[in-house]
Amino acid sequence: AGSATVHWRRSAQSQCVCKPGFERKPGGKPWECQPCSKGFYCWGYGGRHRRACPSGSTNAPGQRHRRTCMCAPGMYGGRGGRCYTCQSRYYCPGNGRRYYCHHRASSPRGSTSRSQCFCPHMKSQFP
Repeated sequence: AGSATVHWRRSAQSQCVCKPGFERKPGGKPWECQPCSKGFYCWGYGGRHRRACPSGSTNAPGQRHRRTCMCAPGMYGGRGGRCYTCQSRYYCPGNGRRYYCHHRASSPRGSTSRSQCFCPHMKSQFP
């Protein structure tokens, strides 16, 4: 696809390669490109610089930077960095951050929303 290739000031099609954010189609020629797969980032020219997002994170297709990898719900951590399982007493909605449930409240490990927080002595949940 024309939008997925860069021309190196030559007229030969063989001198075109994939732009960052794109990868070479499986079994394709160097100029036959597709958006980088979900959960990966393609940072260099040529479609050969494909790296997986860190464990516990993912991103949308067509990305070229590690910082686009975000922690999945139930996990927290830095953008493009390592993701950690959300601990009890917290919930992690998938934006890389963790939120404290409430004073004396708890939650199961890997919680994704405030509705999973509860008072252990009363066995009730928060709205």
